[in-house]
Amino acid sequence: MPSSLDLIPLCSGRSDFVSTWAKICHEGHHREQAYIAALRQRGIIAAHPNDGWIKRDEQKLHFAYPHFNDGAKTGDLVALGYEFDATTLIVRLTTSTSGVLSSMEWWSYTPVETLNNKNLIP
Repeated sequence: MPSSLDLIPLCSGRSDFVSTWAKICHEGHHREQAYIAALRQRGIIAAHPNDGWIKRDEQKLHFAYPHFNDGAKTGDLVALGYEFDATTLIVRLTTSTSGVLSSMEWWSYTPVETLNNKNLIP
């Protein structure tokens, strides 16, 4: 998944604006890295945004562009969310399936807990 730092070159114009933009991107990158470190410290094996690649009603997910994936497998804990969300959902992977017409791997999961991100990242 691209980093906030990848956004820095997209800005041009007045030097004060460009400088502020770069500062915001660096702060976002540091927040994201702190979020990932806090999740790994809790034993989370992978993290993915809680977005359209999560089928909440079916409790399935596809690792389209994870924040990180350290080799997630059945039984592992995965975090769903962003560092700027109010909460992060922790789930446990149960089974993996691939579609008939597609080789996309979908993981079934069971919810474990919801973390308050204010307590996760100081």
